[in-house]
Amino acid sequence: MSLVVATWAVAGVTLLLVVVAALTARFAVMAFRTQAEEVSDQKELIKQQSERLEIQRQHLQSDEDARQVDRVLSLHAEFSTGEIAAARCRFSELMWRAGETAFGLHTCWRPTWDSIYPPCPGCGEEINRSRFLGAYPPDMHARDHRPIHDLRKVLWCLGRVNVARRDEKESLREQLVVALLGWEVIWWSLVCERLERTHGAILQPLDNLASWVQEWNWMEDREFDPHRAFRETEAYQDKEAFLQELVSRTQLLTDHGLGPAVPASVRYRP
Repeated sequence: MSLVVATWAVAGVTLLLVVVAALTARFAVMAFRTQAEEVSDQKELIKQQSERLEIQRQHLQSDEDARQVDRVLSLHAEFSTGEIAAARCRFSELMWRAGETAFGLHTCWRPTWDSIYPPCPGCGEEINRSRFLGAYPPDMHARDHRPIHDLRKVLWCLGRVNVARRDEKESLREQLVVALLGWEVIWWSLVCERLERTHGAILQPLDNLASWVQEWNWMEDREFDPHRAFRETEAYQDKEAFLQELVSRTQLLTDHGLGPAVPASVRYRP
């Protein structure tokens, strides 16, 4: 009798253990499923967050690209409109007139500092004779302007472009700077080639900017190479006396037998 009881007791304990083991396994499976679902939910949440972050990144990149373009467009607008544009037109027209008067069509003049200083009544005839490009001719209707002042306006503007190019690389699109302003930078560097650098640091930014532009394809989408509009330095030196003589007779750069006042339309006025 005691053997039967013992057998049943062992069987009961074994059954209990089996039930406990089954329940434990069931709870383990349920916990694993819950954990797997939580992991899946977390993965989905991470995926959604990543997608939102990517959208935000694209928006930020788009905003940054727009800011870079806007910065370049603002620099170009300053150079190509308003007071700077008027100064560019006056000074470049005077250089074209002088160049075509001295050499014939399609040649632009390269001034020296002395030649564009304003005439001074108290400086004497010899000094004023050397300042033969110090004032605009009457037919240009620019009595309130001086060539040297206009040139400085242009150089200061290009200096600001150079500072932006040098110090705001993350704030502007460099390739767009070259596309919009590169050709003009090279043209003005050629015009200013005879200006002595010892007369002020105002030319250094232009030199730096021109050197940087030449590292790019600045002639892209351009047909006229500005180098073709200029002569060698010695040629200008040889013609200065000729222009000085014309000025002394008050005939320089007017429409009295000295060729067209404005170069042909095929040429570009920076």
